[in-house]
Amino acid sequence: MKLIFILIILATLGDGGQSCGEKEYRHEGICCEKCRPGQYVKINCSATNPTTCESCKFGSVMTTYNHKSHCDSCQYVQYYDINLSYCMNCRTCPKGEYPVEKCSTFLNTKCEECPENQFSNVTANYNLTCKACKKCRQYKRNCTPEQDAICSDLQPTLRTTTKPTVNMVEKTSIVDKLDTTEKTSPLIKENSSKQNNTYLILAVVLSIVFVLTIILIYWCARRKARCQGGDGFNIVPRSLKYEPLRTGLLLRNQPASFLLKLAEYINPDSRPNWKDLAAKFEDFSWSEIENFAVDRNAAAERMLCAWQTKNTATLDKLHRCLTNIGREDVATYVAEFVGVTGTDTPV
Repeated sequence: MKLIFILIILATLGDGGQSCGEKEYRHEGICCEKCRPGQYVKINCSATNPTTCESCKFGSVMTTYNHKSHCDSCQYVQYYDINLSYCMNCRTCPKGEYPVEKCSTFLNTKCEECPENQFSNVTANYNLTCKACKKCRQYKRNCTPEQDAICSDLQPTLRTTTKPTVNMVEKTSIVDKLDTTEKTSPLIKENSSKQNNTYLILAVVLSIVFVLTIILIYWCARRKARCQGGDGFNIVPRSLKYEPLRTGLLLRNQPASFLLKLAEYINPDSRPNWKDLAAKFEDFSWSEIENFAVDRNAAAERMLCAWQTKNTATLDKLHRCLTNIGREDVATYVAEFVGVTGTDTPV
């Protein structure tokens, strides 16, 4: 019995000492197949089932045949290349460049050249920014993206100045000039005072001339307004007593200049004007009067031209209506005109 027991133990030890293959691993006395690169062991093998492998999760890697229970993550200064499904070393920026985008889990470093007046002299740069260039008065070496500036050691030379010697003759002449200036200064002050008074008088005279000019312009403007019949002022004097005309002369038989002069006197800017006279004639409807007013500048002339076609349009009626609306000045003009042309035969 003892011999049989020893043989069984030796047989067991002999099986346990059997080595597994290069792509195998031992699990509970059984040689299991390792998982391929890019996979990890999810379930170990058994006497009846092979090893169950599963692909590495996104962002993790496995580069060898293995029997690990999980995949490895990328190391520091590495990133996971999505296209290769592999960990790659992060790029380092060379001299003159700096990382615009730093290396991360899935992105490589992105480098760009240092901006103007900045430099970077780091050979393998992962995360350093560019430095500002040194400022010098004089440069021995200008700043570049790869290296800083070097200032020149040369200092500006100092110029020594010597005081000019002044001899006694020059001193005497200077003193004499000062004395002469002091002696003549009262005369200069007196002349300056006279000149200032002249300027003051000239300014006063110019101010008076300016004021008189303004007054003259205003007076001429007022006189012109009166001559044009504005604000009730007219060149034709008004008669103090009304005397009706009894000529029987028709307006249409009078010269055109007379009609135009009448239109000028009763223009729209005068008060009362042509519209009051047309209403006083009682020969026009209100709509006809409004039609005359379409052309404001020619309204008075149009009204008189239309009225002269009527048989009632006599100078006597014109004179009476002008007086009734308070335009004795124009009525006087009509009376004086009739006196000049009174030899005409009534129609």
